[in-house]
Amino acid sequence: MRKNHSQDIVSAHDQPRYTISLFAKTIEMKQALWALYAFNYEVAKTREIVSDTTLGLIRLTWWREALNMIYGKPTEQKRSLDDHPILPELARAIKSFALPYNLFNELLLGREFDLEDLQPDTLDGLITYIKNTNGPLLKLACLISNDDIAEDNLIALACANGLSGILHAIPFHAQHNIAMLPASHVSKNDIFSANLTTLTPCITDITQSASERLSKIPPPSKGICRALYKLTQLELNHIKKCAFNVRDAKYQQKIPFLAFRIAF
Repeated sequence: MRKNHSQDIVSAHDQPRYTISLFAKTIEMKQALWALYAFNYEVAKTREIVSDTTLGLIRLTWWREALNMIYGKPTEQKRSLDDHPILPELARAIKSFALPYNLFNELLLGREFDLEDLQPDTLDGLITYIKNTNGPLLKLACLISNDDIAEDNLIALACANGLSGILHAIPFHAQHNIAMLPASHVSKNDIFSANLTTLTPCITDITQSASERLSKIPPPSKGICRALYKLTQLELNHIKKCAFNVRDAKYQQKIPFLAFRIAF
């Protein structure tokens, strides 16, 4: 079966979530997850590809208008599913799995924080950001995969996974002058210069926070939540083995046999 546009995007740019999608029960669920994750990739990359806040807001507004068109809501300009290759696949996912508009809107609102180019003040502030972005994304994914998980456990899993993802993205973010680690722990200059004296204690604290959240969740028995739980566990163990040094070449390498290790 030929890859669709969303699958191409996710497999190329978001390998962890692509791996997670492979644990969905049916091909229809996989295709819907690819559309969801491709949408997330498109809105998440806004901060890296625009030169100022206004252009970023215009881009996020474009995606909100595209969603409005899919949901039959009013749009300021005429929109079509032909406007972007993933829109037909996203529309199919929304219709097939009755995905609620409000969760997409929450995700877009969360992504507006990216455009302010602000470093989170505290770890709690970073957690709030993750709840507003990774939270609705995981809720949508669970609706697609029919995973039954308690709300508190879902949010805890979204936060643990989000923290792990932010740690792994530190070098990439630094290249784009983005500081996502809390200012209460480390300064922008220390992040961008990879000052391990202050960076390592911050990463240690965040890893511990993510691990504590993960430990409070009853391990899911199946589905993409189980896969995401195992992935996050593997990622956190990986950074611990690298002595919390995100600049370590071993840490930046892919975890070997990831899908196999998630499965077992």
